Amino acid sequence: MKSHDPSLNNSRFVLSLRALAFALLILSMGTLASGPVADPPSGTGPSGAVFAGRAGDAAAAPLDGVPQINGVSFKFQKQNGVILVCKLTLTGANYEPNCVVNINGQPAPKTLYTSGLAVTAKGGAKLSKMLPKHTEVALTIVNPGGQTSAPFPFTRP
Repeated sequence: MKSHDPSLNNSRFVLSLRALAFALLILSMGTLASGPVADPPSGTGPSGAVFAGRAGDAAAAPLDGVPQINGVSFKFQKQNGVILVCKLTLTGANYEPNCVVNINGQPAPKTLYTSGLAVTAKGGAKLSKMLPKHTEVALTIVNPGGQTSAPFPFTRP
């Protein structure tokens, strides 16, 4: 009759978890870094930026500092017919202080730089008019040097 050593099972379990973690790391690197590029951002910006990956991928950041929009959140609050809050927060990469959020090519009433990864467009009723409900608009970020992100489609709910 064989005796059972529980520590042997634990070491096999740890080894299996390490192997799984390593395999997932290799797979994710291969997915993000290789293969054909599908749906590249439209336009390359004024400096002819080279993009890596697909739009929306973490690896899709422009290689030469051109801003990129990866996501947008919208906050709107109205009470008794008065707009209390209307703001649009854009997240991505390569944002510079004094950059401007454009909506269909027009600057938002006010752009607040949070970091190189996030900016917020504010403007109450003026911003609300630039973002009509259920209508797709093109959002872009323009850095002070003129570098412009690829358009990011946004539809206000």
